[in-house]
Amino acid sequence: MIAAALLALLPLTPAMARDIVVDPRGPVRSVAAALALAAPGDRIVIRAGVYREPQLVVDKRVEIVGEGEAVLDGGGQHEVLTVRADGVVIRGLTIRNVGASYTEDRAGIRLDQVSGCVIEDNQLEATFFGIY
Repeated sequence: MIAAALLALLPLTPAMARDIVVDPRGPVRSVAAALALAAPGDRIVIRAGVYREPQLVVDKRVEIVGEGEAVLDGGGQHEVLTVRADGVVIRGLTIRNVGASYTEDRAGIRLDQVSGCVIEDNQLEATFFGIY
């Protein structure tokens, strides 16, 4: 009885955060797939390669880290990363080729009404706006 009462007082431990590895030769080959698999607190490691993907929306607190020459390429068509969750970390990526628009404020990385995000050590190339 006392043991049960003590267990009730202990905080629940959150699920263990995991690394999801994006690799052109691995089981997860796109950043979009990694974002779909990720839970809040997970770390997405993007291995070297050029990833041409649709506009990526980050809607949960994750860490996105480039390893080697990891490039997210918008193909000149759209914004690359749109962050809609607090506490997101984006580090070590090259983000390039955001499509120019005179009706939309397109960015390599857009932070959309969020707080506590960390954007560091990224290269931004050929972006309409780098970070917005």
